[in-house]
Amino acid sequence: MIRNLIDNVAKGEWSPHQPIQQSVYIDSEPQIRMTPFDKYVSQCCQKEQVDPLSVYHLMQRKIYGDMADRANRSKIFRSNIHQLLCDWEGNCEITDMFEDPLQTPFDYQSYQSDKQRVDSLKKQIHEHEGLMNEMSSQKLKEGLVNTREGCVDCMDRMKNHQDKLATDMDSYEPNYADTWGNLAMKDDSFYRHTVKDNSDPRYQEFAKRQIDRVIPPNIQKVFMNASLLPILMKKENRKLSREIAELYGSIHEDVKKIDYLLDKLPETTEESKKSLLSQLLSGIGLGDDSEETAESPPISSTDVANTVQDIMDKTDDSDDEDDDSGDEDDDSGDEDDSGDEDDDSGQEGGGGTFELSFF
Repeated sequence: MIRNLIDNVAKGEWSPHQPIQQSVYIDSEPQIRMTPFDKYVSQCCQKEQVDPLSVYHLMQRKIYGDMADRANRSKIFRSNIHQLLCDWEGNCEITDMFEDPLQTPFDYQSYQSDKQRVDSLKKQIHEHEGLMNEMSSQKLKEGLVNTREGCVDCMDRMKNHQDKLATDMDSYEPNYADTWGNLAMKDDSFYRHTVKDNSDPRYQEFAKRQIDRVIPPNIQKVFMNASLLPILMKKENRKLSREIAELYGSIHEDVKKIDYLLDKLPETTEESKKSLLSQLLSGIGLGDDSEETAESPPISSTDVANTVQDIMDKTDDSDDEDDDSGDEDDDSGDEDDSGDEDDDSGQEGGGGTFELSFF
């Protein structure tokens, strides 16, 4: 369907300024439906999953290629076109007229891939919102940060797509557009009369057959199509630009939403981790003071292990201390006596050894 559409436009049988006749059946009765050209192109593109802007550009390239082929095959056609071209543009080459100004067209497939990625990122944001009260804050934060990075990258890519469309807007017109428009207004005889008249009937008949073989009967419509296609291409360009601008704004709102969610996340448990670390340092003789830490002797792995075990045993020992409190009160007198003995033993040993006695 797309190939047939391109061929008919390149031959001048169909034109953007004329509706397309379609045979349809209504209540089992055949009828003719007149469909506007651009609407018909959109219908064909939807069926074959292509974009209209690319189809219009393919029509242009087909026209340029066919015109260059006609100029190579017909000396009469080439001479007439070249004469008119030089009258309008001055010293120029006819081959320049049929070159495609749009060498690197808009990559619609790349845009579609980025558009699908935007949809995927939006789904991720929705999932993160649903897990705000279920997932750990650290894991949720990592997911939100990754999604935000993806959104920022998509915003940059959308900006590149918009810049490309803006650049292509000036390349839709054919080279020497005024000459194309002038040729579209010429009568069909302009393309067929010979440069030098020849009275020989055989020559005239031969020339006519050669011209009819190369030049279609509605050649002026082909030039008109080349002049009208840029209007439709600019229309699709603006349509895509608006769509991309809306996507860019939507992604920007998603980034602000992610920033809001990140601000609402609870703080991580760093304070509790620091508290446990402080206990470990205090147990092995290291405080928060940097000077004390610097002057303290090296700590062995055994000291660290013992300190950790002491902290873990504190809870278990608390219950035993409550049970022994009564016994300690009964033996308070004995403990006083033992204190005297401890003092004596400390003096005798020079303060180096302490012994406890309960008898």
